[in-house]
Amino acid sequence: MNTRVPMAICLCLLALTCAAQNKSQREADEAYEAEMAHQNEACGDAIDLAGRNECLNDIRDETYKNYTKFFNALREALIEASPNDANALSLDATERAWEKYRVTACDAMVRVYDMGTIKHPGTSAPNAQTRCLIQLTRSRMRDLKLLYEPTL
Repeated sequence: MNTRVPMAICLCLLALTCAAQNKSQREADEAYEAEMAHQNEACGDAIDLAGRNECLNDIRDETYKNYTKFFNALREALIEASPNDANALSLDATERAWEKYRVTACDAMVRVYDMGTIKHPGTSAPNAQTRCLIQLTRSRMRDLKLLYEPTL
């Protein structure tokens, strides 16, 4: 009996699995590095409050894009590394809880800044809330990277 053909098929499947994992890992790393590269941006070039708010909103949008790309790559890496989707489903459950926490924590912090020029002009949402959302999202990325380091 020729064992070369089944062995070759196994090696090909292993190579494909490793390539898929490497792709997920690479995507997660790219998103993480992109976000951490502009972590210290604080809109210092903004001329006025409206410009600062617009800048912060742009940073928040970019942070959310990087986070989504990172999270999706982590989720895919968990699926590839597991015999079933249980680990990815567990991650999804923690994500729902974390998203509620992020909103609740930033809403609570905003109440501290209920008055003053820190608010967005004409709204009740201060730019402090935008900074909070950015900070907690970046913190979540760092935590996930550390917690799931063997997978990534």
